[in-house]
Amino acid sequence: MTRAEIFIQTISEVSGKPKAEVAELLSHFRKSHPGGTWDDIVPDHEAQKLITDFRKEAPGILAWLARGVMEVAKHESGTIH
Repeated sequence: MTRAEIFIQTISEVSGKPKAEVAELLSHFRKSHPGGTWDDIVPDHEAQKLITDFRKEAPGILAWLARGVMEVAKHESGTIH
């Protein structure tokens, strides 16, 4: 499993959005922010542990996503100077 697949799985579960939608969002992000370790392969046992740990952090991850959405909305509305 790649780091990207772990991210997609986690965000899909936390947000309730389909994996395809999360994957498309990540694809756009990666185009504008190249690099990183998204394609690194994570051994199965480690990937499952990460997913389990992220599930425990779901409320915090959801809050992080909500803050991001609010920041984007502020930016798009022109209220950030």
